[in-house]
Amino acid sequence: MGQRLHRPHERMTLGKHDPFGNLDSWSPKFAESWATALRLRTAGVDQRRLRRRIVELAGLRPGDQMAEIGCGTGALLLDLAEAVGPGGRVTGYEPQHNLAAAAQEAVAAAGAGANIEVVRAGAADLELEPASLHAVIEQTVFIHLPQFLILDTLARALPALRPGGRWVSADQDGDTWIIDHPDRELTRRIIAFNSDFRYADGWTGRRLSRLLAEAGFIDVQVDVLTHVDTAPGSYLHGMALRIAESARTEGALSTAEYDRWVGRLSPSAGYERFYSSINYYVAVGRRAEIEPTP
Repeated sequence: MGQRLHRPHERMTLGKHDPFGNLDSWSPKFAESWATALRLRTAGVDQRRLRRRIVELAGLRPGDQMAEIGCGTGALLLDLAEAVGPGGRVTGYEPQHNLAAAAQEAVAAAGAGANIEVVRAGAADLELEPASLHAVIEQTVFIHLPQFLILDTLARALPALRPGGRWVSADQDGDTWIIDHPDRELTRRIIAFNSDFRYADGWTGRRLSRLLAEAGFIDVQVDVLTHVDTAPGSYLHGMALRIAESARTEGALSTAEYDRWVGRLSPSAGYERFYSSINYYVAVGRRAEIEPTP
């Protein structure tokens, strides 16, 4: 009998194939492949626009103290350091040691080490001084965390903010990923596989407003920004290839379906341009100036 294929919802636990769910298992080669992918993503025009909006919503001023949770390869750290100036302080927390090293290298290369510190620690390991920070930021971290850890992180970050300080989250929503491809049925299966099983919760982006409000932040607002890629070799093109391969490996696609779908993404298939986009939801909330009376 041939291979029995299953739809993405069968026999799999949500988030089961999220590579960020077990960072300790990463080999140096795998970590470098992700560092390369993240550098490619951060170089995009839309990602630079996203980072500018994150900095703007954080309300940073010269001399401010702030933290970024899950700083990756360090692109946002450099923007934040520029915003707070030499009198400010930015601490980036990154649990994956290869990515933390890449962030330290980026900081050193930019000559920005005087007001940036990279600490190897994840959301579960944060030790934040009460009322010490003007802002805390996470970008595409919560989407890889189980909800209990998101709620715990928010609960510990809120008292670390000064009164009026801001929390900013920027996360994708997996169901907003679109790919221009002639095979609609296979494309939908690949997108569903990614949203349900390659993130802890692919719907994190749409949940941010509620999560911040439930954690006690006030004046919560959400912006939506879209990352668009239109060329083979771009970040979203590489993401499509990675997710399709994962779906094939896990039996959500047959080898024949995988070959057919990936083959149509090749420039040699006759398409003049690749097109893909995904939405980022940027949620900001403030710590109240005066704490409510119990």
